[in-house]
Amino acid sequence: MIPPHVALQLLSSLIAGAPAVEDAPAPAIEEHVFVVSGMNCPVCPHMARHALGRVQGVEGVTSSPNTPRVVVRVRGGGADSAALMQALNRAGFRAREALSASDGKP
Repeated sequence: MIPPHVALQLLSSLIAGAPAVEDAPAPAIEEHVFVVSGMNCPVCPHMARHALGRVQGVEGVTSSPNTPRVVVRVRGGGADSAALMQALNRAGFRAREALSASDGKP
């Protein structure tokens, strides 16, 4: 067993020489906006969110039955627009990237 005074000295020297712990920078979030056709019922936005949520790197999806716009937040280095559109196509929707901030808004 280590005597308490030795343990205290070891602990003090470890703490004094320990490098500061820095938080890792949060990964950048990219936002992709799509205009989606075929979202004609109240369940469709849920289906689109579910399909996109299964794509690796997707952090969140916002969609509404009142607009054909779908906003997808992706971790930097995650899925690209083509992969996201492919997920929407597999779910039975047709998607294109929004051309402007107002594209697809009612």
